Amino acid sequence: MNSPHVRLALVALLLAPALPAAADEPSAPAPAPAPKGDGRMFDPQFREGKAGEVLVEGEIPLQRGLLDAFVDALEATQDVGLTMADETALRDEVENAWPTMPDAEKRWFDQLAVDFDKLRPAPGAAADANALRTFAAGFSTALTERTSGAKKGWGAVVARVLARKADTFSSDPAPAVSGNALDAFEELAVFLVGIARNSELVPTEGQRLAVRPQVRATMDASGALVRRVYARMHRFVAFVKARWDAADEAGRLKLRWAVLQAFRRIAKLPVPQGAVVIDLPGYAVLAGEVAGALNVPDAYASVFANPGELVGAVLAGFGLDPKDPEPALGYERLFLR
Repeated sequence: MNSPHVRLALVALLLAPALPAAADEPSAPAPAPAPKGDGRMFDPQFREGKAGEVLVEGEIPLQRGLLDAFVDALEATQDVGLTMADETALRDEVENAWPTMPDAEKRWFDQLAVDFDKLRPAPGAAADANALRTFAAGFSTALTERTSGAKKGWGAVVARVLARKADTFSSDPAPAVSGNALDAFEELAVFLVGIARNSELVPTEGQRLAVRPQVRATMDASGALVRRVYARMHRFVAFVKARWDAADEAGRLKLRWAVLQAFRRIAKLPVPQGAVVIDLPGYAVLAGEVAGALNVPDAYASVFANPGELVGAVLAGFGLDPKDPEPALGYERLFLR
């Protein structure tokens, strides 16, 4: 059952003090433009390839599915989110180390994937809670043994991610918002701006740092219900990545349209009303107008200025209640993908 507290949290998030940015009042209705475009499309894929793909040959080969299981187990059991940069670094480090890795370590990775697969319940069945707890405890112990004090390799990547979880970005009121949750929020901003402008965004470190003081001030001024959403932003972003990867072109277009509408309101651009039929070329035209109205720094800052509207737009784009984020926060993470 969905908690009324979570619904109230998103309503409060919608009403939270905003960073200085473009206003988000709805503009006057306007007809959709004629579909056209140059064919270029912002269309990221967060996880690529097939599980059985062999990345490194050998008596104990490294398969893509093994790395997928390791990443999923890490995020789920440690309750963290890996940014794309972190995940890429982690995968690369394991792959680079594999040819000279001791067989015992290879077997540990391989057995992890086997055990992980056994935990997945049959369609319609519930997961075994005791088995999940046993797996999480064993994995956590083994992970600590392999990463504690690591200064290089894949262990150092894991240690860095766990350190970000231990860092507190905004402490009061409870619950605290970790550095890892902030990293996820920033990655969500990059993704949403990419959709809204139909172009890849790679914010500079200066752009990231420029908005953080006001993001912290906004979080510090938020109540406990809103902070529960902020504190679990890494879970929300993991949900978004998985749903986006699984969606077909039509499903992705629905999310594009929901996010685009929100950004057009933020940019004070006309928002087509009524029964609007939009295709990818039409989306590209409307997104191009957003790109013309909001430069990269302003578009990036606007995500943090309007978190409630944009979180609601993402939920609506996935066919969920825009005022209830709990389905995107309270799921069983081990079986998200």
